[in-house]
Amino acid sequence: MSVWHFGYTDEAFLSSERDLLLRCLSGRMAILGPILGHPQQTSELFAWLIKIETPVVLNVLVWLGPLLAALWLLGFGYMVFKRSNRPSPRVLAELCLVGATLIVLPPLLAFAFYFCVIHSMRHFLAISEHRLLSNQKGLIKAFPARKIVPSTLGALVLAFFAWGMIVLIEPAPSLLTEAVRVMFWALAALTFPHAIIVRLWWDQRPAE
Repeated sequence: MSVWHFGYTDEAFLSSERDLLLRCLSGRMAILGPILGHPQQTSELFAWLIKIETPVVLNVLVWLGPLLAALWLLGFGYMVFKRSNRPSPRVLAELCLVGATLIVLPPLLAFAFYFCVIHSMRHFLAISEHRLLSNQKGLIKAFPARKIVPSTLGALVLAFFAWGMIVLIEPAPSLLTEAVRVMFWALAALTFPHAIIVRLWWDQRPAE
């Protein structure tokens, strides 16, 4: 679901037409990059999230990662050399640079980079574009700062409050570990409704 959602959002910014191959290539980078660059660390994270032994996950990723990478390269090669609807050099450069970054960075940092710098920013830009076109507002007013700033400040307050409670209460390491795991489960569970809402909203935006 994450691969589909990432690719769907990226496709809207990388191509003026529907391009299933571009969607697949772009959407897979955030997952495939850490698997290729840091299979051991990625296996440990996956194993920790689903409560199984790390070697079990690693045994799958060591052959699955190269296989998916080979398929990705085949798709990328076809996209580069196809005669019609070939992506622009900017799009090809983004795929190469972002893909290399996701491979080099550690798994959590790589995903944070993609999610915060690329994916979330494109959501903000899409919302601003929608407000700019539908309400004929200026560019500054079109950016939904009134909603973003309070929610961001609220999240920071909650984070500092949680940190303070942890320092004061000093819970057992096992309890803290379980709490973090449940938090990641909740974030994963939100992927499906978030992706559906974005798709429905995207299809209803006014044409430029």
